[in-house]
Amino acid sequence: MKKILMIVAALALFAGTVAAGPIAYIGLYTDASHEACDFYNPGGFNIFTLWTWVQPNDNGAMCAEYKVEAPVGPGLIIQAAEVNPDATVSMGSAIGAPGASICFGMCQTDWFWTFQIPIYSTDTVAGLFTILAHDDAGGPQIANCILPDYPIEPATVLNSFGLNMDCEFVIANDEASWGAIKSLISE
Repeated sequence: MKKILMIVAALALFAGTVAAGPIAYIGLYTDASHEACDFYNPGGFNIFTLWTWVQPNDNGAMCAEYKVEAPVGPGLIIQAAEVNPDATVSMGSAIGAPGASICFGMCQTDWFWTFQIPIYSTDTVAGLFTILAHDDAGGPQIANCILPDYPIEPATVLNSFGLNMDCEFVIANDEASWGAIKSLISE
């Protein structure tokens, strides 16, 4: 039984996804499956795409608001962002101030991306892309799908995106850490 629990726990850790529940999440990734959260430039002129992904909570999501801050320093050429074609409203900026506000015409009940941003990296300096509160609206936050007024709810940041370094997961805590899982198995 312990072996089965260990396997299930390991699969949950490596899956890179969070199931819908009472908390909404926002994370930064470099792929369409929201699993890879870092990019290493081996040197030279290389491109990667930064995706912002949102996992709605049980109430769904109509909108998301946040700000992505890029690492400071030379070596990044940030291109125009591609807005999710299912979005009906997009205001602000995908990276930098004041932040992004993006809404959809239909309730989002599963992972959805808000922006894809092609970025050229020209050096091997390490840094993190981070998700912060929108300068004007606060957050990070979502507007849920509950009618009539789509109430605002906080969204939890899943990770920071690592450029020439490993990404940093923000939500690791006693309840969601490997140590907590091992302690359940040893009981």
